[in-house]
Amino acid sequence: MTNVDWATDYDIFAPEFVKDPFSVWDGLRDECPIAHTPRWGGSWMPTRYADIVAIAADVETFSSRQILVTPPPRRSPRIRRTITPTVA
Repeated sequence: MTNVDWATDYDIFAPEFVKDPFSVWDGLRDECPIAHTPRWGGSWMPTRYADIVAIAADVETFSSRQILVTPPPRRSPRIRRTITPTVA
């Protein structure tokens, strides 16, 4: 992988991330459980299950008005078919 600071400038569309997101997530869980990037107008990426559940339950603090959901590449077709009718 290239020398990228995934905690402060992640790119979920980078070829190395698409190829192996799990090594990035593993590192972030240990070092920076909620990553941020200025890309796409600013984006946050929680990596720990407990944080994701807490964020999803706290609708007063966290808005889903402008959310980008990108499923893992190998599950994309099935998940996209499931998610698309819900968010469309």
